[in-house]
Amino acid sequence: MISKLLCRSKVNYNAKVDEALANVKTINKVLRLGIPVRQ
Repeated sequence: MISKLLCRSKVNYNAKVDEALANVKTINKVLRLGIPVRQ
């Protein structure tokens, strides 16, 4: 039981980390595109 729960939480954690990294990448892209336009 415990090992199954740990595996599940690990998978959820990895998914959240991947999601966060993807969000950071998209934000960086938007900022890079936005900076030249503002100047």
